[in-house]
Amino acid sequence: MANAQPSTSQVTNGAGLPQLPTIPVPPATIAQLQSMERKATALEDALSSLQQTIHYGGLPFMATYPELLSKYSVLVSHTENLATSLAAANLRGMVIHPRVIPEDQSAFESAANNYLNRAQNLSVYGQENTSVRRLAEHMRTGQGVLDLKPAHNEVQAECAEIRDAHDSLVTRATLAVELLKEKYDWKSRVAVEQEEPEEIEWSQPQTTNDDVEMGLGSSSSEADDDEVNENLGTGVHTPDTT
Repeated sequence: MANAQPSTSQVTNGAGLPQLPTIPVPPATIAQLQSMERKATALEDALSSLQQTIHYGGLPFMATYPELLSKYSVLVSHTENLATSLAAANLRGMVIHPRVIPEDQSAFESAANNYLNRAQNLSVYGQENTSVRRLAEHMRTGQGVLDLKPAHNEVQAECAEIRDAHDSLVTRATLAVELLKEKYDWKSRVAVEQEEPEEIEWSQPQTTNDDVEMGLGSSSSEADDDEVNENLGTGVHTPDTT
């Protein structure tokens, strides 16, 4: 690790030619760099998790929208944390380089790639090539006409047409869903009314006037039935003692 601003002192070798200025070693920030490494690893894991979820994750069905939104929010959060760490004031004007440069060219390129982190992973390359190939199979400029390579602006124009067509379909589908929500009040159809529990009276029932009248009414009705039976000759009546 070293500052990007080298010292102004020049050192000459035995031949009298000026040598490169020495790069001073800054104060150690190993903990800060390790923290950024952990944040970068967390960002990579969040990106892989979202990618697997979008590609069904081995399941026969698509994940729900809340699950996708949750994983995307995690990805945005890790991205913001890493960007905030990279914008620290003590990291400005600082470069990372190996203290000992390997003599082998391949070893030097490998070490430089690890420090610069400009080379993508092979899996990322493979997925990118697969996505581009699938898209090119359905594009006019992807196959070419008479083995002529299409111009870059033609490919961009066709990609813009595909994007605009996709956006119009999304807008139309969203509008259709909103119209259905306004037309059909689905919440009222699926709502279930909860019946209130009946109140239990633990007190003893009291006899009311209505109950007395009902009892008198029943006895009078029985007397009327007996009188009707006597008139019809089918009833049993007591002899008159007078």
